[in-house]
Amino acid sequence: MRLPGRKVLRRLLRPLRKALRPGAVVLGYHRIADLHWDPLELAVSAGKFSEQVDVLSSKLTVVSLPELARRQRNGQKLDGLAAVTFDDGYADFLESALPLLSRAEVPATIFIATGCTGHSFWWEELAALLCASQRSVESIRVTLDCGPHGIVHTSLSDEASCQRAVRDLCHQLRGADHSTIASVLTQLRNQIASAGATEPEGRPLTSAELKRLSALDFVDVGGHTVDHGCLGELSPTAQRQQIEKCQENLEDAIGRRAVSFSYPNGSLSVETPRLVAECGFLQGCTSEEGTFGPAADPFTVPRLWAPNVGGAGFERWLSQWSRWKP
Repeated sequence: MRLPGRKVLRRLLRPLRKALRPGAVVLGYHRIADLHWDPLELAVSAGKFSEQVDVLSSKLTVVSLPELARRQRNGQKLDGLAAVTFDDGYADFLESALPLLSRAEVPATIFIATGCTGHSFWWEELAALLCASQRSVESIRVTLDCGPHGIVHTSLSDEASCQRAVRDLCHQLRGADHSTIASVLTQLRNQIASAGATEPEGRPLTSAELKRLSALDFVDVGGHTVDHGCLGELSPTAQRQQIEKCQENLEDAIGRRAVSFSYPNGSLSVETPRLVAECGFLQGCTSEEGTFGPAADPFTVPRLWAPNVGGAGFERWLSQWSRWKP
């Protein structure tokens, strides 16, 4: 149940929580890119990210996620520390984020959904089909075998309605199987065919690009399941298959076992952290908001999703959560 004003209350309590419960901040990103159409708001622009990296480097001590977890296990101080993570494994990490991270000597973890490597992200295909600037129909009608509604009929009359359509369909499809997602994409293509082909804005890393990244000592390659589904909605057996196969795929791709994991869509059940540990990972990141303190569970690491703002705004936002280093 969502209580009215809960988010406001949590925001007001952040300074008190920072004082009473110090800890490290783990930042979450998806993409570093300059986009004209970003309906899911997954991107931080390259210029703003550069300013954010400068703030992180000057105000906090940035360590890798494995190093942060190691310090916690050893009982070392976490206040004033930060780690940087990227979900999904977009190719623009290599193109846009990596040069800025390398320049500032900031380590990062990138989480890979191994079943997407070298193919495409379905949510990017969906967003491209419903791109506001390319729309040729005023509405769409989609039949779903999942989600709370069997049929989705939604307007595409303006950019705001196109964005709502993308978000609604992505939410309903986030735990769907391949056949259901393929069916929805086919239905959309059939209805929006006259708009012409619109390429998705973002693609996953290829196997060759992933291997290049794994050779860098300041990049930690982690797991993000195979299919990027919702682990919390699967049986323990199905969860183990997704986590274990992801680990095997990464070992084949980078030549070693991965130690970091991220739960796609922030979805996990009570069994999931144990299964992640049993598959050889040493820490797991959630999508829950908060700081990583001395008593925190390393398999449910909270994160702060970085806003698409420049240096000054980023510093104000981050100051709500972290004490600056001396």
